[in-house]
Amino acid sequence: MDRIDFFFKEGQNLELKDLPENIKTKEIIKAMETLNHFSNDQKAYLLYQDRLEATRVASAWQSLLQQERQKVFEMQVEIK
Repeated sequence: MDRIDFFFKEGQNLELKDLPENIKTKEIIKAMETLNHFSNDQKAYLLYQDRLEATRVASAWQSLLQQERQKVFEMQVEIK
């Protein structure tokens, strides 16, 4: 099992100060710090969730806008 799998499967049972050496990487430590921060600060967690949702909505609108621009372009090409 690789580090990430182990982290996701056993993360709830891990403590940052007692991480096994084989998964003690800067990425895993950062993930644990972030999760600890969110579990201790509900407001920060909700703000993070809002930012994620705003990013998803913006991405959807950008995709839709690009699709509509492509349709307009194709219609212009057909007219010529």
